[in-house]
Amino acid sequence: METREGFIFYKSFFDAIELAQESEQLPIYRCLVKYGLTGQEPDDKELSAMGKVIWNMAKPQLEKNWRKYQAGCKGGNPNFGKGKPNPYYNQQDNQQDNQQDNHLNKDKDKDKEKDKDKDNIESVERKRQAFSPPTTTEVYTFQQDFVLNHSELCAPIKNAIGNNDIDPAANFYDYFTSTGWVLSNGRKMKDWRAAFRKWLRNDIEKLKIKERGTLTSRGNTYNTSSKESRANDAASIIARLEAKEKESAAAAIE
Repeated sequence: METREGFIFYKSFFDAIELAQESEQLPIYRCLVKYGLTGQEPDDKELSAMGKVIWNMAKPQLEKNWRKYQAGCKGGNPNFGKGKPNPYYNQQDNQQDNQQDNHLNKDKDKDKEKDKDKDNIESVERKRQAFSPPTTTEVYTFQQDFVLNHSELCAPIKNAIGNNDIDPAANFYDYFTSTGWVLSNGRKMKDWRAAFRKWLRNDIEKLKIKERGTLTSRGNTYNTSSKESRANDAASIIARLEAKEKESAAAAIE
């Protein structure tokens, strides 16, 4: 009697056996394992009515696996790669296998197409997110729209632009063109519009300081209206620092 070391036990077999009574399950398992390993079919007396139903359900697949095993022992399909059917299978089995292979190939092709579509979408998204430097026209247009839509905030800079005192768009474009559109932290710019909004706000703050004539820093207020007043402020700061150093030196001697 021909035997083999193992066989495939499918989950569908297990699910079907679970529906039987516990007293019926062991004989069913024994019959399936016996046939799977030796090819010996069970007697009618060995199985209950439920057992026979499960046996008839599992037998075609077990038979097919046996034929594959026997064909493998003979060296496999001699017509492999020649486009001819396997002589060890009957014609019906060959047709069923071909149909299953065709379905599997179609499913694989569909999966490949889905993967290609996904890759194309991701590629488009990456290109869409990639930074593209603006033109001078785009920067000037954005500046005009920003000033127009934030009239109260941009009042100082609007007047300065009108008087040709400053040109934020040109300054911004020239500066970042010279840096290769790299920010001060060394990172590549991602959104030039956000960077230009920050640039405009900085210019607005500088203009406000110039109009007030004073600058507040760390709780100290400095006059910025003239070179003379700035020099006086600097001299005052130096004098205070020198006085503190003298006091510290004196305290150390005592």
